[in-house]
Amino acid sequence: MKRNQEKERNDRLSFKTLDTQFKQEAIEGLNCSPLEANALIDIVKEVCFPFLNEKSIENIRPGQIVVQAIDMNEPAGKPIKECKFKSVILTIDNGQSDLDVRLNNGIPALRRERIKRATRDAFEQRTLLTVEDLAYKILSTGYRTMTHDLKCST
Repeated sequence: MKRNQEKERNDRLSFKTLDTQFKQEAIEGLNCSPLEANALIDIVKEVCFPFLNEKSIENIRPGQIVVQAIDMNEPAGKPIKECKFKSVILTIDNGQSDLDVRLNNGIPALRRERIKRATRDAFEQRTLLTVEDLAYKILSTGYRTMTHDLKCST
């Protein structure tokens, strides 16, 4: 049977949610079972979410997004679903400087500039991004395009 790499990539991305991060923290930090952790998530949402407001995004500027990235302390090769994640703020659109790059060097150069900026932002926040993060969540491009851009950027 042939591996469906696209499905595997999408499955890996499905683990990068706030719910998954909270669940993993409850399992590891509180020694909860997965069932107990899921119940805890439901309770927290029911009790706390009505009191949360939009002020939690005050630090985000236009052109930025918040994504879940892998904690830098996670070892290589650890399954994604077992990793710890952090919410990080990444600058995708850097205004006029991005427009200048696009005008002078084209769209591929702009995409590569954004890759460098996003990975640098993540690294400064002590996290790491995957190829799937960059391709599907951050830049909305294909996996092959992303791997090609990463090869050209090094």
